[in-house]
Amino acid sequence: MKDELGESNDLNSLGHLMVKMAKFDKAKDYFFKVINDSTPNHTSIVTAYSNIGLVYYSQGDYDKALKSYEKALEISLVSLPLNHPSSATTYNNIGLVYKNKGDYDKALKCYEKALEIQLVSLPPNHPDIATTYGNIRSVYDSQGDYDKALKRCEKALEISLVSLASNHPSIATTYGNIGSVYDSQGDYDKALKSYEKALVIGDKT
Repeated sequence: MKDELGESNDLNSLGHLMVKMAKFDKAKDYFFKVINDSTPNHTSIVTAYSNIGLVYYSQGDYDKALKSYEKALEISLVSLPLNHPSSATTYNNIGLVYKNKGDYDKALKCYEKALEIQLVSLPPNHPDIATTYGNIRSVYDSQGDYDKALKRCEKALEISLVSLASNHPSIATTYGNIGSVYDSQGDYDKALKSYEKALVIGDKT
């Protein structure tokens, strides 16, 4: 008989596969089974609630997604060590929901909290930190604060260039984001250079 962690991981993996196949109801069945069968506050429940949040997010039900992610965060804050990277991931997920709901102030607070955790729990050039800088960029971009957006893009690029392969798609994406910011600012020459760099990398992948 499998131990609790092994069975929960299998169910979470099966559920995640169902999400990829767009079989959302079946996915939720697997995730809720993890929740119902696991010890209270077990870390596998954090994963299950996060996965349920992903299901609702994929379906465009942001309110239910938010509730699921917040439940995952609530459990992670009592079951995981302080400043655990998983908590940062959940803050990023919550921030993404708020951004899609158009609540940029709350999104920014969540992203900044995620970054705060990552800066003390991960190596300084970890790709996840670059991702969070990119998330923060997206909020400032949506708010029209292009100077702040550009600074976060440049920070994301700085980290990505030392932590990822030179032709990694994430670097191309970041150059594209930088180009978009310059484009919005009306600096078309710099925008063009950034877009061209993104294109060169894209051609190599």
